Amino acid sequence: MSTVCILGLGVVGVPQTIAFDSEGHDVIGYDIDEQKIETLKQGQDPNEELDSEQVERSDVTFTADPSVIQGVDYVIITVSTPIDAWNRPDLSIVSDAGETVGEHLERGTTVVLESTVYPGATREVLIPAIERGSGFDAGSEFSVGYSPERISPNVSGFKHTAKIVSGQDEATRDDIASLYRSVLEEEIHLAPTMATAEAAKCLENVQRDVNIALVNEFAMGCGELDIELDPRDVLEAAQTKWNFHPYEPGLVGGHCIPVDPYFMISRFERNGFAPEIMRRARNVNDEYPRFVAERVMKEIAGTDRSESTGPERPTADRNRSAASTRPRVLVMGIAYKANTNDVRNPALEQMLDELEQYNAELFGFDPNVPNEVIEDRFDIAAIEDPDFSAYDALVVTTLHDEFHDLQPPSRESDADSPVLVDLTGNFSSETARDEYVAPTYRV
Repeated sequence: MSTVCILGLGVVGVPQTIAFDSEGHDVIGYDIDEQKIETLKQGQDPNEELDSEQVERSDVTFTADPSVIQGVDYVIITVSTPIDAWNRPDLSIVSDAGETVGEHLERGTTVVLESTVYPGATREVLIPAIERGSGFDAGSEFSVGYSPERISPNVSGFKHTAKIVSGQDEATRDDIASLYRSVLEEEIHLAPTMATAEAAKCLENVQRDVNIALVNEFAMGCGELDIELDPRDVLEAAQTKWNFHPYEPGLVGGHCIPVDPYFMISRFERNGFAPEIMRRARNVNDEYPRFVAERVMKEIAGTDRSESTGPERPTADRNRSAASTRPRVLVMGIAYKANTNDVRNPALEQMLDELEQYNAELFGFDPNVPNEVIEDRFDIAAIEDPDFSAYDALVVTTLHDEFHDLQPPSRESDADSPVLVDLTGNFSSETARDEYVAPTYRV
């Protein structure tokens, strides 16, 4: 068996340390975050993806000391690759990681990048960084490959996810494939070049982004028609055709779909090609949170309170006086994916910002996300045990298991009950208002 160092202990890196360890490899988990390392040494996954027992019983060495890279057979880099304020890929973390690896690299080591990057980035960014740090030449003194991560939190673990593997040459690719075969239970696809594997990862999420944008635009259009047209009913009918691909409209959260398309867009535009569909899809999905916020406020404004003793319902007017009654909106589901605590949810943040523009008073409820995280990250009041009657609107954004059996009050039986805007499609049409805001696409 080999000695493997996983560099970057986030939601991708930690499960890999445990997987390689379980198959008998000597595994080192390295991260610059000393607090994260201390948590792992105590047998806890700081990302809360794995049970403590899985971490405790492993023989993984967790450390913030980069000198452990010296002497390993493989280094697998799983660091974050964000975009900047102008939606341009920021690969500075990859470059920094490469230099760190280079400073402690020994000849004969193989380095594998798993982070999402644009086609050509492994050769353009990672290899030069390792060479700067080590003084070695790639290909003759160390080897490099690219194999994009595909882990989906709470859906598929590392061992059960098909893998694309590539290398700077065929021998390196085959060697990396053998390493992954020692752990994985799924298919390994051998890509002819590293650029092919890099582009494949981008395209996977570009395709999803474009398809979601299509149905998001359809749902927004339905909301503007002068006839009643429920997007859910249309999708249900269309799916009866054998070759219809079922996508559902909704908020696009997480770190992959809202980000990865920009890697491909920027790479194309760098060479003078304008990927109009990709960019339009991103714009549509970025617009959808505003659409949802607007529908929430229109639903509140459309509620008939003439016979109610409750507070006056506001109109959907962004410029309404602050002295008027503020609508109270409870958002149910802060994590972007069901049954996780992952709050990387820019679409939700945008929806909340839009609601604040209407002077809405916002509250959040999520059984999987600590209240302090809700309040600190999203700047809204966290609710422990919500009383639905205290709100003007309930917005269900993520369908955690705990929400399946919730029974929000029906407007048919209680005219004073809050408006329900269900983005998950879980609640019945009898409970929700007639005007339907389409279900969320859970990524």
